[in-house]
Amino acid sequence: MSIVAEPEWTLQDVRRAAQRKLRVRLLGIVSSDGEVLPEDRVLDRLNVKDGDSFSAVVGKDQLASSDKAFALLGADGSVISWGHPDSGGDARSLKGRLCDVELIQGSFRAFAAVKADGSIVTWGHRGYGGQSICEGSLGPSESVKRLCPTHNGILAVRGDGSVAACGWSNTSEDINVRRVLHQLTGVRDVQHTRGAFAAIVGDGSVVTAGQYMFGGDCSSVRDQLKDVQQIAATYGCFAARLGDGAVVTWGHPQWGSNDLAVRHRLKDVKHICASDGAFAAILEDGSVVCWGEAEFGGDCEAVQPQLREVQRLFATSCAFAALRADDTVVTWGAATHGGASRRLRTQLRDVRSITPNLSAFAALRGDGTVVTWGDCYAGGNSSRVQSKLQNVRQIQATDKAFAAIVGNGEVVAWGHPDYGGDCSSVQDMLRQRLT
Repeated sequence: MSIVAEPEWTLQDVRRAAQRKLRVRLLGIVSSDGEVLPEDRVLDRLNVKDGDSFSAVVGKDQLASSDKAFALLGADGSVISWGHPDSGGDARSLKGRLCDVELIQGSFRAFAAVKADGSIVTWGHRGYGGQSICEGSLGPSESVKRLCPTHNGILAVRGDGSVAACGWSNTSEDINVRRVLHQLTGVRDVQHTRGAFAAIVGDGSVVTAGQYMFGGDCSSVRDQLKDVQQIAATYGCFAARLGDGAVVTWGHPQWGSNDLAVRHRLKDVKHICASDGAFAAILEDGSVVCWGEAEFGGDCEAVQPQLREVQRLFATSCAFAALRADDTVVTWGAATHGGASRRLRTQLRDVRSITPNLSAFAALRGDGTVVTWGDCYAGGNSSRVQSKLQNVRQIQATDKAFAAIVGNGEVVAWGHPDYGGDCSSVQDMLRQRLT
């Protein structure tokens, strides 16, 4: 396949032109030695001659989710969604606009898609960014690299780290994002509670917006929030991990901001994970420290001897799962929300990753099979589709359901049907993309 390009074109322009002609989503241009080249490079400066060739990385199908719906971004840049219509589960009215999509992200009750021309299409609940205009110019020269969900909308982060906001209507009292939009430069990460968000910006400080009771005001700890490496969020508070391994919390005490009992142990922290009302932190030695409300997993004393060589943590709303270096799993918290997995001990081996929803876990094993536990009505029981869960490539979750892409490209969904656990309404569309 050949295209006609101008000398002043960037590699991004070349990729998008090839993408339109091939009708396949391309992730990047690759050099002869296999390196993905920066997209801002200009052809004239690369000494490209007529007839020169490039290789490209072809994108694969990608799943995204809101609270009650799934969306599938196909390799051809098209989008199929299912689940609750008020949460973005029906995008048929946007079929003509949801093409040439490069990136997709779900938020609380909506989705946003970035197209090849730099524009953004949103759908879902009007009050949560589903029918919004993004504030800030979003042209091809300011390509969006990431979409960061918050409770009330989506932040679109450009390549230079600046941000455009999608959502937050003029009548919204939950989050006045416009007040801090100019401060959001060099954004590295965004996390959100039920009514606020916190962003790590370029100098390692934190910018917050939203309701005070949900952590929207960090002024009481602002002087401590320096060299911030990571932020985790519960339902109503935030915890920030600093470069020296210390932790700073702020927000509502009922949701985990009170870490006085364990503050002396919160040193050399390398990762933090949050449920709705508790935090768990992995220390450099692989042990775990928990704090917050016990009913949300804030007490891990019963399994403390097993919490060694922990590599990663995952959380439902009320329970935690720790993936250890030997690829086994330890859980604690509310049993009804995935905190009890002893009966699955022999199955939870060779685990590579874990996907949580609000009350169930799905573990992907090295052989491509899946083990689930927790609330059976929320996907904790996958027996109905277990025979199809082979060679699983990706798992995504809504609040009460899971969806997986398996080896042959088929999509398998299970869990509560009102939350996307049943994809039969779009099964014909899902199959057509494979032909």
